[in-house]
Amino acid sequence: MIRWLLFLGLLWPSLLWADPTPIEQLNQIRAQAGLVPFRRNPLLDRAALAHAGYVAYNREPRHEETPGAQDFTGVTPYDRGKRAGFTGVSLAENLSQGQQDWQQSLSGLMAAIYHRNAFLAPDLDELGIGREGTGERTSFVYLMGRQGPSPSDQPAWVWWPVEGGEVPPAFFEEIPDPLPDLSVSGYPVSIRFNPEQFASPPKLLDFRLSSGGVAVTETRILTAHNDPNGILDKFSFVLFPLKRLEWGQVYKVEAQFDFGSGETKTLSWSFKTELTKNRLVQIAGKGEWLGLEKGEAYSLYLPPDLASPYIGEVHWEGVEGNDAKLVWEDKNTLTVIPKGKTCGRLRFYFGPERGFWVTLMGPGETTPPSPHPPACKPSELKGLPDFKVKGGEIIQLKSGQLASVQLAESLASVSPIRWSFPAGVSVDFKRIGEVHLKIGASGPPGSSVEFKLGDQANFVIQLTR
Repeated sequence: MIRWLLFLGLLWPSLLWADPTPIEQLNQIRAQAGLVPFRRNPLLDRAALAHAGYVAYNREPRHEETPGAQDFTGVTPYDRGKRAGFTGVSLAENLSQGQQDWQQSLSGLMAAIYHRNAFLAPDLDELGIGREGTGERTSFVYLMGRQGPSPSDQPAWVWWPVEGGEVPPAFFEEIPDPLPDLSVSGYPVSIRFNPEQFASPPKLLDFRLSSGGVAVTETRILTAHNDPNGILDKFSFVLFPLKRLEWGQVYKVEAQFDFGSGETKTLSWSFKTELTKNRLVQIAGKGEWLGLEKGEAYSLYLPPDLASPYIGEVHWEGVEGNDAKLVWEDKNTLTVIPKGKTCGRLRFYFGPERGFWVTLMGPGETTPPSPHPPACKPSELKGLPDFKVKGGEIIQLKSGQLASVQLAESLASVSPIRWSFPAGVSVDFKRIGEVHLKIGASGPPGSSVEFKLGDQANFVIQLTR
């Protein structure tokens, strides 16, 4: 049976604590960054909920609404806030669509630099939220605003990830996209200075990232001068690793600034990337074989490249009840739980030339990726003499003796298997999975049984004393 799985939404592993409300989640993020918490504003709630309904109904995950469309309440976030009764002096909006819950929405938006900056803005201190829709249409809207003077007790600068923070290893895409030439990169590191405390922005002298003393050399630094979308202000500095970061590693950030009047300061801190949900197995998708313990969960990671930045749509198939459960961890990583009979096989493919094979192994057995199938013997064949067959072999067995016969890979799907034998001979035959046979014969010494493997090959069992 062929199954398939298509990645429909960016389901980040959560960088938040469990079970808080959306407001608590955002305020935990702001507290980690040293910012004052948001206050809930029911007028902003009303405007956010209205826009979430518009986005869900019209499937338009944009900040602008179209006059005359179903559930229209205002072209811009400012228009919608004003209609709801908000009279503040500043307003910003974040939104996402297709995630399962608030945690996944917030985690994805915090990886997206423009949306992150809005959540971590030091001049915003009020918040409204709205959620509407189901499934792929589930829409999350956040309206951040301010009615009075900017809060005075905010830090001089904010960086993210914070010291000791744990974040996903990758950034995918954002609308608008700060890296329009790349579909996937490493999690971005950002520093934003508080305009209320600096007459002019410090001058960036150096910005680097390393892990274990080894520099991450392929990076891109975005500022107000080279932001392709013109969104970053002159107080914002962002370092993008151009390749995914590794799972479960500690990274060190060093950024040096000239604050004027001869004052130079280096900001230095560390963060770590999340571990995969299960045992990590890196694959290449080039037809390799894995031996995975049946019933156990594995995180299979396929590193992106320019030609194939994502895994994409996954198909898999097995025989005789062999199957698998698949869950996305991100666009390059899958949780896979193989199920079925020991030594059973599953084929996974995600394109005409990309895929891999899995052999279902017994308890405690796992083998790394290999060009060849892992050695595996079904439990009911253990203790029997082993023979391998490619075609043309003569296997000598004692009358009444059982044997384990393993077919060559080229014969794995051969069917039917037929046999012929003279009078006075009886044959025991059982096929176990795709490549294993349990065979025996009884009869006079010197008798032979010929097995024909479809139209491809044959082999002979010759009885001895």
